[in-house]
Amino acid sequence: MIGGLPDRTTDGIRSKQEFFRLFGIVGSALAALIVTAYCLTIGVFIIFPHLFYIPIVLAAYLYPT
Repeated sequence: MIGGLPDRTTDGIRSKQEFFRLFGIVGSALAALIVTAYCLTIGVFIIFPHLFYIPIVLAAYLYPT
């Protein structure tokens, strides 16, 4: 623990709400990776990089500190 803040690596997931937050971030990141792989196989190079904004924005919004 640094400065009174909980250490997320050792405390684990404490509530269902935190589980769903992490599930949303990880799920959107995996979905972005799958769509990226698909777009690269069919030759589309324009839109898929912007899909990675979704998990980044979710993480920044749900875990601001």
